[in-house]
Amino acid sequence: MLARKDISAARKFYEYAANAGSARAATTLAKTYDAAFIDQLGVVGLLPDAALAARWYRRAEELEGPHAGSRLLTQSAETIK
Repeated sequence: MLARKDISAARKFYEYAANAGSARAATTLAKTYDAAFIDQLGVVGLLPDAALAARWYRRAEELEGPHAGSRLLTQSAETIK
């Protein structure tokens, strides 16, 4: 879904999986709200949401997701700029 840039469908899928306990899904869901990742995707018209990104990065960290904590710190630093 992300490859097709169907962010809405991807978010639904990842949110379902994250709520089921998948740290990887929580991390990827967070990325869909992260300004840096949105820029990487090259999606036009999609606005980042730092608060939701941080929420899902924290959830991923709770689920022991790889690199979730470090990405949360990076994302927080970018928000401050």
